[in-house]
Amino acid sequence: GWFALPIMITVTSYSQELFNGETGVLLKKLPLKSFHPEDTAFFPAKNGSQKRIPAALLPPYEIAYCISIHKSQGSEFEHV
Repeated sequence: GWFALPIMITVTSYSQELFNGETGVLLKKLPLKSFHPEDTAFFPAKNGSQKRIPAALLPPYEIAYCISIHKSQGSEFEHV
């Protein structure tokens, strides 16, 4: 099975066009404690599609079930 985790990038990666404060979803194969090569993150792209990035290539991130106002700055949410 799979599990979806909301994540927030904590260090900008210009090469992957992922920026500090950007949020996405990490699809993780169960069990959660194990790394799986199929684990993949998805982030909204400017053209309305999605950026798909293998989890092994992600810059540092945090689980983002709840984020502070300070950390959300720069995320440019359309709705809160």
